[in-house]
Amino acid sequence: ATGAITLSGSNTFSPNSGSLIISSVIGGSGSINLNGSGSLQLNNSNTYTLGTTVTNGSLVANNATNPFGTNSLTLN
Repeated sequence: ATGAITLSGSNTFSPNSGSLIISSVIGGSGSINLNGSGSLQLNNSNTYTLGTTVTNGSLVANNATNPFGTNSLTLN
């Protein structure tokens, strides 16, 4: 994905195989929930505020500064 992404509320990503790669800055008052057998790769410093939850799948960070937004990372 390219261009800025603004989240609102709960947002579930469910890659079922391979990788979903997001290089855009992700902001807004929302959260990311990962629940798929594939992987989600975040390549930027992100500012979304309601945290990240991984239920299933692989989460990859390619940025050392706030790749998972400005709140908590929860592994279920």
